[in-house]
Amino acid sequence: MISANNMFSYAAHANEVDRHFYNISNNTISDTTPQNPLEKFRGEWVLKDNIFENSTNGKYSADVNPNRTFIAMAVNTKSSNLWNEDFDGFKVDIFWSYDEKTKTVYHLSNTTTNSLATGKGLLKENGDLDLKLSYLAACKTCYRLYTFRWKSNNEFFFRATYYKDNKATGDFYGATFLRKRH
Repeated sequence: MISANNMFSYAAHANEVDRHFYNISNNTISDTTPQNPLEKFRGEWVLKDNIFENSTNGKYSADVNPNRTFIAMAVNTKSSNLWNEDFDGFKVDIFWSYDEKTKTVYHLSNTTTNSLATGKGLLKENGDLDLKLSYLAACKTCYRLYTFRWKSNNEFFFRATYYKDNKATGDFYGATFLRKRH
């Protein structure tokens, strides 16, 4: 059990660490603040022009759906995000954790249909990201490549491309997303 004295000592130490990064006199964050590259993804997002594209078995469609939104938020650490997606009743939870040393994003997700996925990818300096994801219910040589490309600070393009035996199958889904609020 942690004593009250130890808790206060820890809190005082944490406060001193925070002061190193936060300039109390003018309420600004100093240049020595560790950068969080996942911060760029945080906020509430909606489909640009309400269009969600997909191709399944060579059949392309562009669906108009104004009810596809998602929210990405910080969790307990500066290097983790939790995505809460609602695509008109189809719900997805995604957890990302970022390793600062390797610049790797680790991905874990689940959907309302219990479609579990794990994977990882390297985060580029500009925030672009490619994640290679394996789905537990998919074939052993199948995976999806999730591609995130930033068009501006408030807009990115996302595409999930299906692969089998390291070859794109032609199937994909994705859209351009706009930040509704940060």
